[in-house]
Amino acid sequence: MNRRRFGLRVCAGAVGSALMSCGWAAIRMAGRIIATRGNGSANVRRGSGDLMSARAGLLLYGGDLIITTGAIEVIALVYGELHIFKDGDSDNVVGQRPQGRIDPDDEKYFARFESFAAENPAAMPQYRVAREATKAEYNIKPSLLVSPGSQLLLEGTKIAALVWQDGSSRVRVTPDFGDPIEFSSGTGAWIIVKVPPKADRLRIQLIDHPLQWTITMVSKTTIEQRAGGRSLGEGHAARLRWAHEILLAHPSRFADIRVTALSIVAEEAQRSDVNSEFARLVWLAARNGRLERQVSCIVSTSATAC
Repeated sequence: MNRRRFGLRVCAGAVGSALMSCGWAAIRMAGRIIATRGNGSANVRRGSGDLMSARAGLLLYGGDLIITTGAIEVIALVYGELHIFKDGDSDNVVGQRPQGRIDPDDEKYFARFESFAAENPAAMPQYRVAREATKAEYNIKPSLLVSPGSQLLLEGTKIAALVWQDGSSRVRVTPDFGDPIEFSSGTGAWIIVKVPPKADRLRIQLIDHPLQWTITMVSKTTIEQRAGGRSLGEGHAARLRWAHEILLAHPSRFADIRVTALSIVAEEAQRSDVNSEFARLVWLAARNGRLERQVSCIVSTSATAC
């Protein structure tokens, strides 16, 4: 993997609090500053005591204190919600949410992607809603993240997430029991499907397009075997790291468990009981094409392609 292409910053040998020497691990981020407006000064004091200027794009973490003087406002996205911090507010501290246990190796892994997290996310492509099942609205193509065909989904996963490229579509979902359902992907080139509790198999088809996935529920042991022995681990950080590594691998690797990886990311991104900002960022990158471009860098043989 070309680390320059992925904007990685490696904290070699850093564990625990030593990560502070090269930045906070992205897995712990609570959000980011979007902008500042007005006159005055604004700074962020980290839990470690470090003081830095409040600027657009700066990552925020639970426990950070926003310090403002004058008529300046700090506009931030925190845990997916818009917040405005200004002088005179009674509480300018970024709240904290449970993390669960985070292994030091997982912490080091996510620290490498802090520069990726710090970049402003790309805008989400918006397509005209495909309302008619009898007409192909777009020249839709498969995504490198999860190829059509046979896919394996971890038993117990409550949702199945899929992405594709270049257009919205009508979608037909057929479980192994019960009637099929049809709906539109709206303005996006992605869907999240709730997995019926007793389902063993789902067939998902983009109507009027040659893209179809047959998704079979399998055990954790099978998923880990198909992942080359990589353990799913315990806790949110471990699961997210596993999924992130699978999605960033060459598309020819782990081809039939990519729906599991993408679905774990989407599921973690929707959680409100833990700090899932990095999961939300990766799920956004999967939908807006940013993750697709990163994977295409691996596929490309051109040194200047990325």
